[in-house]
Amino acid sequence: MIESNEEQEWIELKNNWHALCFKKSKRGEKPRVL
Repeated sequence: MIESNEEQEWIELKNNWHALCFKKSKRGEKPRVL
C-alpha cells in the first residue's frame, strides 16, 4: 500500500515529536503529551 504524501508527513512529524520528547525525558524534563 502506497502512503499519501500527507500521511508520510504526519508520520515524520510524529517521529520528530517522539524524538523530541525522548531527548527531553533524557534530560529529566517531563515530556508534554499531545
